[in-house]
Amino acid sequence: MRATPSVPDEERHYYLDTFVGRTVIFAPLTDGAVAECRDVAGELHRHGASVVLVEPGASGEAISGDDVTAVWRELSHRRMATLTRSDVRAAAEALAAAGRVHKLVLVGTGLVLRDRGGERRSFVDIASAGLPGPLMDAAAPLYRGVEGVNLCEPGHVTAELLTYEGSGTLLTLGDYGEVRPLGFDDYASVAALLRRGSTLGYLRPREPDEIEAVLPRALGFFVAGKSPAGVVALETDRYAGSGFGELESLFTISRFHGEGVGRRLVEALDDRARECDISRVFAVTTNDDAARFFGTCGYVEVGDADVPPAKWVGYPAERRGTARCFVREL
Repeated sequence: MRATPSVPDEERHYYLDTFVGRTVIFAPLTDGAVAECRDVAGELHRHGASVVLVEPGASGEAISGDDVTAVWRELSHRRMATLTRSDVRAAAEALAAAGRVHKLVLVGTGLVLRDRGGERRSFVDIASAGLPGPLMDAAAPLYRGVEGVNLCEPGHVTAELLTYEGSGTLLTLGDYGEVRPLGFDDYASVAALLRRGSTLGYLRPREPDEIEAVLPRALGFFVAGKSPAGVVALETDRYAGSGFGELESLFTISRFHGEGVGRRLVEALDDRARECDISRVFAVTTNDDAARFFGTCGYVEVGDADVPPAKWVGYPAERRGTARCFVREL
């Protein structure tokens, strides 16, 4: 089997877990993408996903009820199903709609959407953002019950499906995510996000017990109700009686940059602070990107004496000199 690109184990297994028990159809639109789709499809299948491959072949017949039944029979016996058609895309889209599947993965050249500056658009809600004419067909399955359509370039399927960075474009119908409190089933994956935020320098390092303490008061941004793409938490107990609450642990995964996830998390945290009768929210960061972001969200930079003294109790001394403080009046 051809080796797939290297992805850190924690990251890879997190994304593999999001596919367990869900049906994914792979459609390699060029002969050169077939082996790659087989590799990634096989990995998802071994990890508990229901997987269908639609590959190039001689048959020009449309997808029939018998085809749908045959595919279901294979999936029900926990086998990976394979169909061959001359028009791979049409067949895959028809089958995805018939089965109302979780995800259809189209792999071909020129599919990934980019903005005018050439930056990749990682997520597109087709209900609020139009698609270029040639790509409207790719969105059609969403109107027939398919949850999401991933557009990938050959050679980048693993990166799109199994990494934080992503590589392609996910099309959805309606909002692709929601902000909500965490449940127990979310704790492990959100803890992994917090550890990644620390590794990348966006969040201060935390011991495992410190991360665990954040989770009950955190809000997460979840894609399709399941996959966390961002997290933020509100700390109030340490600042009781001061009128302050602290925005902490704000981190969003890279593929969501430019999608407004961070701003939605901050807005949701403001609402929670108001519910707690908090009049001012502050944030502390040593990261310049985060500092700029707080400024765009209406936070004003202040001195370290302008936030509650309790913030600095136990704060790492090596970070204090570069820490920047921001306050927002509610």
